[in-house]
Order: sequence, then C-alpha cells, then structure tokens
Amino acid sequence: MMKPQVLAIQSETARQLSELISRRRQLVEMQTAEKNRRSRTRGQALADIEAPQNLAQRSPVASMLRVPVFC
Repeated sequence: MMKPQVLAIQSETARQLSELISRRRQLVEMQTAEKNRRSRTRGQALADIEAPQNLAQRSPVASMLRVPVFC
C-alpha cells in the first residue's frame, strides 16, 4: 500500500518569496531572449527592440534582476 508524501504547509512569506523567485527567473529568461534577438538584428528593427529594453532597464524590477538569487 502506498502512502502519500506528507508536505509541510508553506508560510505566507515563504510562498510569496517562492513566487517572486519564479517571476525573477521568468524575467531573466525573457531578458536573455531579447539580448539574443538583438545580437541577430540590424537597422530599424534593432532600434525598435532597444527602445523598450532601455525603459525596462530603468524599472524597479530591473534592480531585482541584478541581485543573484541561489535556489
């Protein structure tokens, strides 16, 4: 007979931290994808990609992206 694994209930703070770490990971992946696109792009298309990227780098979230989180 199999017994289900007992899981500890996360505190609200731990749950929020886990969600923030997951979101940070998503944002880093998106940022990497944009950098890769930019390296393969030229001309007006490059300018179109860089304009929103420059705005994103000045956002409050950008400072969160620079902080290393080890999970």
